[in-house]
Amino acid sequence: MTGNITPREPRQYSKYYNTPARRAQCRTNQARYRNRQRDYQAQLEESVGKLRDELDSLKRRRQDLRSLEKSNESPWLVVTKACCFIEKCFQSPWGSEDDEGMPGDKRKLTDMEASFSHDICMGNVCGLDALVQQLRCYAQYFGLPQIRLQRVEMKCPGVITASARLGLTITDLTLRRLFPHISKEPRSKYDTNWGDRLVDRLVSQRLDCTCSLNFLFDDVSGRVVRLETQIGFIPALFQVVRTADAVSEVMEGALISPDCVVIKEEVASELS
Repeated sequence: MTGNITPREPRQYSKYYNTPARRAQCRTNQARYRNRQRDYQAQLEESVGKLRDELDSLKRRRQDLRSLEKSNESPWLVVTKACCFIEKCFQSPWGSEDDEGMPGDKRKLTDMEASFSHDICMGNVCGLDALVQQLRCYAQYFGLPQIRLQRVEMKCPGVITASARLGLTITDLTLRRLFPHISKEPRSKYDTNWGDRLVDRLVSQRLDCTCSLNFLFDDVSGRVVRLETQIGFIPALFQVVRTADAVSEVMEGALISPDCVVIKEEVASELS
């Protein structure tokens, strides 16, 4: 019986499928499909953006509500914890993990949130995360930063001042990131002081700076709402370069604000 099976004839397609009109229709359909896919992707991205905005709004609302909760910690304990937190950030500027696997910086930051307002300010920098980033800048740009707490005293109700000594070593990275205006090359071929360049007198030098931290507490919540910082860079630099003109040249274009805030290079270029 197998010998009587006749082969199936190939399916006959309409000649329309091979016409230019059919090919044009296919291109139109493909273009419509791609447009629908783009519209769908745009709608998804818009929805995700709205969800992220709502999440950020809820986070801010949660922070606002937590900020209204009164802190029961002693202001003296808060200041001591803050100084220990600064020291820990100096020791591990790139972040670490604790024994439970949680990022160490995150755990320390969580501990500080109970004592600090979420919108705490230092100069023009606001937010606890931004303040931690400032600590990391100091820890990364200077060599072997070390803070030694000396005295804690209440200046007036709601204001506690911590006095300390801050040790910093000037490195090549320090000069590139914080003092980029100090040239590593002679200014001209007629520069007779090229052999005594300022940069050569600064690299590897250890600065011993006075440091003052003013913690301003909110009367209602008992949390720190503002931090005022003063670092004695000028006296420490004078001990290294020995002349007032050299100190003025170093500090004149430094990317450190009077509030001791490290200024990012892109921000400095916008301000200049």
